[in-house]
Amino acid sequence: EAVIVMKRLLQLDGDAYEKVIYHMARLLEQMTQPDARASIVWVIGEYCHKIPLIAPDKFRMLAKSFPDEVRLSVTL
Repeated sequence: EAVIVMKRLLQLDGDAYEKVIYHMARLLEQMTQPDARASIVWVIGEYCHKIPLIAPDKFRMLAKSFPDEVRLSVTL
């Protein structure tokens, strides 16, 4: 839940929180909750220009494990 709240806060003013974005990207491997993982992936994609050394590696890792990710039902 904390990761999802952080994502919502970053949506308001993500450019001011570069260290938080970096830390969230580093936590991706430890997250097991699908909603939290999805939120971190969104943050990495939205602010990849803030973490140019980490973002490509995270996306490479995600591309390899994508078929194993839990399917989420999205309700709009």
